[in-house]
Amino acid sequence: QKAKKEDVKIELIKALVFASLATWLIPFAIKYLGSQFPVFFQGDIPNIAVVLFMYIAALVTLLPAGIFYGLVSPLIIEVLGRNGEHPGSTAGRVYAVSTVGSIVGSVLTPIVFYPSIGSHALFIATSVLMMSLVLIILENNRLRYIFLLLAIILLAMGLNFKPNLENSKIVYAKETPYQVIRVFESETQFDVIYNEGLGVQSVYPKNGPWTGRYWDWMAMTPMISTKFPQSATVIGFAGGAVPRIWDEVDAF
Repeated sequence: QKAKKEDVKIELIKALVFASLATWLIPFAIKYLGSQFPVFFQGDIPNIAVVLFMYIAALVTLLPAGIFYGLVSPLIIEVLGRNGEHPGSTAGRVYAVSTVGSIVGSVLTPIVFYPSIGSHALFIATSVLMMSLVLIILENNRLRYIFLLLAIILLAMGLNFKPNLENSKIVYAKETPYQVIRVFESETQFDVIYNEGLGVQSVYPKNGPWTGRYWDWMAMTPMISTKFPQSATVIGFAGGAVPRIWDEVDAF
């Protein structure tokens, strides 16, 4: 029975380690996709291609971590069950704690963590936290020192990252509390792109205001109102595509 318990504990440690490493890789995978994929979005791209890219990007960045996180709770229940605790009550307590953690995390992440440390640092901190749990479970002091060193390395390497301009098409890059923003330059325009780059949030054409995309539809804005509007407020100016179009057609 003791041998089986140790076997389950080893599997739990493996799940925590791989979950930690997979979480640590997420922001780097997103940044890599963001620097490589936007080239496919120059010109007219079928919607199915965009959706497919987004689906693949989500699988590549999030699925590995999700799989390992999904193994943690069942393995904890198994370890506690080996101590003679009732499986039903043990599972209830573990998933109750998990539910509370999910609720608290859902509230604190956008309100506290993102604005205070940013998305990149939050992924790194979560990775180090998962690795720290391994230190609690391990009973071998030598292994504890090894995993403590690994946690320090992950923290140091992760927080040392800064957005770069290695791609010649990137003229500006910055990480905000919520996402990574890049500005790409092509022959005809500047594109504002977030995170993995699978979509253009704003555009600044070099030869006039017209974009050839859905932003041009905003020229019809005054026609939608029963009373002709005298002014409009733009929240999130970005590349200024919409205000430039309004100015072109003398909308207000």
